[in-house]
Amino acid sequence: LFRSSILIKIRLTVPETLQLTLEPGTVLNSSSRSTQNMVVAGIQGEEVNSFSYRPSTVITLRDDREHTYIVEAYCLDFHKGNPGTQNSFQLSGVDTRAKKIMALGKKAHLHMNAIQAAIWIDRDKVGDSTLKRRFRVDDSQISQAKDLLLKEE
Repeated sequence: LFRSSILIKIRLTVPETLQLTLEPGTVLNSSSRSTQNMVVAGIQGEEVNSFSYRPSTVITLRDDREHTYIVEAYCLDFHKGNPGTQNSFQLSGVDTRAKKIMALGKKAHLHMNAIQAAIWIDRDKVGDSTLKRRFRVDDSQISQAKDLLLKEE
């Protein structure tokens, strides 16, 4: 599916249809202090099976069965561990700076690696060699990330 994604499992508990959205920039706080918090870029759609999803930018709940939605998200804290399937998150406020970085990156049609690098360079002042040791990013993507941050200022 998406390399930079979170799966949200959700179930309706009221007797009416709900349509939910997630504002880009919404922070997902990790339940573990050693795991990175995440920032939402957008809802991608509802999972159909392990290999496909039905595109949608809204979470729609009509019945009481559990639904799984794919949310494009980026890591916020370079020096913490990567989240895994065992991690859970709580909704938090909106990170307006990360929101701007993601929006500019998408507008410029940058690869998600460049957008992720821009977020980490901005937040944690991560250098090129440190980024490359931990994350699959090339010189071109790092350059794009830095250019993006210059546009953001």
